[in-house]
Amino acid sequence: MSNINENMYEGRNIHLILNNRKMENYLIREFELMEGINEHQKLKLRIEVENDKKNELEEIIGKEETEIRIEVSGEDTSIGEKEIFKGIINYFEMLEYGSEGYSVFIEAFSYSIIFDRKIEKKYRAFQDKNFTYANIIDEINKTYSNKDTQIKYFKEADVPIGKLIIQYNETDWEFLVRMASHLKTGLLVTEQGIITFGIIESGNVKSENKLYSDYSIVRDYKNLYYKVYSNKVVSLGDSVSINRNYIPDREDKNENDALTVLKTKIYLKNNLVKSEFLATDMKNYHILKKYNTEIKGCRIEAKVERVFSEDDVAKMEVLFYEGLNKIIEQKGEVEFSRAYSDYGIKRYPLSYQTFYSQTNTGFFCTPEVNDTVEVYFPNEDESLAKVSWAVNNKGNGRFSDYEKRNFHINGNDFNLTVNKNKMELNMENSYTRNSKTSSETAENFVNKGLKNMVVVSDDYVGIESIGEMAIYGDNINIVGKTKDIRIEASGDIRVKGKKIHNN
Repeated sequence: MSNINENMYEGRNIHLILNNRKMENYLIREFELMEGINEHQKLKLRIEVENDKKNELEEIIGKEETEIRIEVSGEDTSIGEKEIFKGIINYFEMLEYGSEGYSVFIEAFSYSIIFDRKIEKKYRAFQDKNFTYANIIDEINKTYSNKDTQIKYFKEADVPIGKLIIQYNETDWEFLVRMASHLKTGLLVTEQGIITFGIIESGNVKSENKLYSDYSIVRDYKNLYYKVYSNKVVSLGDSVSINRNYIPDREDKNENDALTVLKTKIYLKNNLVKSEFLATDMKNYHILKKYNTEIKGCRIEAKVERVFSEDDVAKMEVLFYEGLNKIIEQKGEVEFSRAYSDYGIKRYPLSYQTFYSQTNTGFFCTPEVNDTVEVYFPNEDESLAKVSWAVNNKGNGRFSDYEKRNFHINGNDFNLTVNKNKMELNMENSYTRNSKTSSETAENFVNKGLKNMVVVSDDYVGIESIGEMAIYGDNINIVGKTKDIRIEASGDIRVKGKKIHNN
């Protein structure tokens, strides 16, 4: 009979521990522990104590983030005590009910609530497609290294994310719930306050005898559950087997027939600890994929790290950290929220919008490395983000001057400056201009070669001046290669030299 009574407890078997101090001499009037997938454990407890316990309770419970643990122990002392809840007191109320003592109401949440403080929003960018979901959890765990909790994950979490993922205006809990849905699983807070990403099988299957437990079958959308009213303590994530004939709990049972508990309420009724739970076959369990609803329609500034072509399509790699941090500053949430540097080695290639045509006509500009650009997220899928244009770059105030335009390539290699009254063109190596007809007109016109200057024509060259014209040089040669040279004037022709040679 000892096996049948295993996991069955009375009210006197419930033990209350506050800040590692085991409480004595109290009477439990109300006990309810709610657990569910993607939910924090929530404890509601009402106890009665005598007058001499008031000061002790006020001293303990009055402190911020008082730890509370619930343990249960059966008649078999060899089994020891079993911890079914560990968390933080969120609310308490102490009422005097007469000269006999006080009624104390306590509401508490599991330590997982630390990941879900609503004022502590987090901003992260995971761009490396080889980064795994397990890597993401490890990075988040690092930020809670001093807390009494860490998230464990099932083996299926060790797969690459394969795309851009942005944590935007989400708590770590909200973000991880979304990530878990990508792998068709969820977050669970199990016995002893252990948080798991996905179902981690323990190998121990609890049995429920249909003859001694009330149950029904429930369908919720695509999912089918067993709803069981049990006289045992059944916790979230437990594996249970529902049989007509009782089989003691043991590790060698066939797990293929086991169901997983995804929601449970452990409560006290008629001084007996009972459970009401929903269990299902995880192989057929359907979880809707969650998307990033917070980021839809947002624009985030990012710093350009690389500009390149991929499959003949213009692409860009950027860093999000500075832009995410700027959003926190603009919201005035610096005290609580936080942005983190981009994770991973590689960056996710983003398409960017610019002015161009597929026929190679027209002129277009490309943001350069270290420029700040704006990344637009049109919907809830981060991987569909597009770089819209450069924004908020120091020095871009020059574009507000409509009388001046600047075009540069690689610093000093090419520099074209167009002002209202002046245009300058500088090139590092060479300049070639080809056209059928070319005409230049200026009030003053100067062509200068720092070394050599050659004027060549395949047919005719004419040089004409309405006024005076002078040709100067240290040595001047006029040669007619195949025909005559004629010098004509309507007036005199003067030839002057130290010696004049007439061959």
